[in-house]
Amino acid sequence: CNIYNNYAASGSDILVVEAVNDIHVVLGTFTVLEPDGYFAVNRDNPYDEYEMTFDIQNGWLEQIDHDVYVSTTGDDTNSGTSPEEPFRTIAWALHKVVSNSLESNTVHIAPGTYSQDLNNQIFPLGAKANINITGSESEDTILNNNSSLYVVGFRYKENCLIENLIFNNSYENANSVIKFFDCDNVIFNNIVIEDCNLQDRTVFLYDEEGGSFVFDNVIIRNNTAEGCAGIEMPGRVNVSMKNCILDNNHSVGNLDTGWISNFYCYVRDSLRIENCIFSNSST
Repeated sequence: CNIYNNYAASGSDILVVEAVNDIHVVLGTFTVLEPDGYFAVNRDNPYDEYEMTFDIQNGWLEQIDHDVYVSTTGDDTNSGTSPEEPFRTIAWALHKVVSNSLESNTVHIAPGTYSQDLNNQIFPLGAKANINITGSESEDTILNNNSSLYVVGFRYKENCLIENLIFNNSYENANSVIKFFDCDNVIFNNIVIEDCNLQDRTVFLYDEEGGSFVFDNVIIRNNTAEGCAGIEMPGRVNVSMKNCILDNNHSVGNLDTGWISNFYCYVRDSLRIENCIFSNSST
């Protein structure tokens, strides 16, 4: 069997759910010779009792242990290692960049609007551990998903920075914008999420083990959702928020479910909120 060059928010090539035995995967070709949690995920494995191991003969992709660059005018056949030779799609850049636990690499995204219609972007993005996703500091790097899925999804990732980006989903009744499951040490800096009409929740962060999340200069405004239209963190997390604005976010779902429109956090050990505004929202 050969499995390679696939895209998903969690386990881009292989996703195993609720394994009840060890799993050994034998392949002629896989995307990479040594799969990490980006390419292969063993999810909801009770008590980490069962392992997924690999015997792979050939790796299809040559990765880059280096910062990479993306531009709306780039090309995925470029080297991607400089602003003069950028990739075109963010998903391909995440495929190519190496997750280096000793020194984090960064996906640099140039100003512009990134969407499926405009420049063949692939959403949702499945982010990597120890990888930073950074837009332009001029606040004009826009990730616009115009499909029913969410924009960014994480599962079992750690040490991630997402900054200088504007997120929106122009698809009517889309699912969500950002979803994280069982992650740790994730930082959102200088982020805007606005003008979305969602079936689920705008930002959903879940971690039973007490993962740490930081929000610095994050604006979430003018969103509606069946669930929480702002930030929902139900899984015993540790959170720091500074200089954030959650404004005009409205839950339009069934009131009997008890959704909170703007902000919900189930704290594990620590919650710090400094210089933040929560306003003009209703359930």
